[in-house]
Amino acid sequence: MKVPALFALLAASFKAITAHPLDAIDLDNSPNAAQVLEAAGFKIIPTTFTGPWGSNGEDLALTGTIQEVVEQVKKLNPNYDFGLPEHHSTSQSSSGGDPDPDDDMVDLQPEIEVANADCSKGEWANLDRIKQGIDYLRVVPKDHAVMKGKGCGRVSCSNNSAIYLCWEPRTDRQEYHRTWNYVADYAVTVTDIVCPRLGGKHLQTKGKIWDPMGMGVLVTADKC
Repeated sequence: MKVPALFALLAASFKAITAHPLDAIDLDNSPNAAQVLEAAGFKIIPTTFTGPWGSNGEDLALTGTIQEVVEQVKKLNPNYDFGLPEHHSTSQSSSGGDPDPDDDMVDLQPEIEVANADCSKGEWANLDRIKQGIDYLRVVPKDHAVMKGKGCGRVSCSNNSAIYLCWEPRTDRQEYHRTWNYVADYAVTVTDIVCPRLGGKHLQTKGKIWDPMGMGVLVTADKC
């Protein structure tokens, strides 16, 4: 079942605030998402982002979550302007998740399939911090997400609220390339379309969604 107009009518009910308040993530008892993923057979792989962040506009490859990379760039090149939005986005990108033009193995018209979502996955995370991470993924990186083998990488984490990018190959291909907008679109599908939110002083969100090639985006609480 595909996402678009049909599910716009269902979004309001999915977003309804439940009767179980949760005001904030417990900083001392947040789960270690990496250990959970490793126990499920995924290799944890550090995430690397590349962009023209050098003082002379040269490309730099920096490792860490997107927030950690932003902080590294601020130290290396304080004058660099990321152009980050003041308000968090609430919709999918207009690109629809364009594939890497240099990867002829990627489907030309990928579509998000709601049937491939599991809202029971993960632990409750701060919605606002997840939205911030989604915005960072859309604006900051200039490269593409590259997945190799069965593994997961933490691409965003702030205030114990994380986004993990995973891949569980469903064919014998060795690599899978997607734009970061494509990854962000899947995260938005979890937070805004298919998974319910938990109410309280701070809205909470969680869930995992897969694309047809086995890429998974997990929204969850995590230590950071």
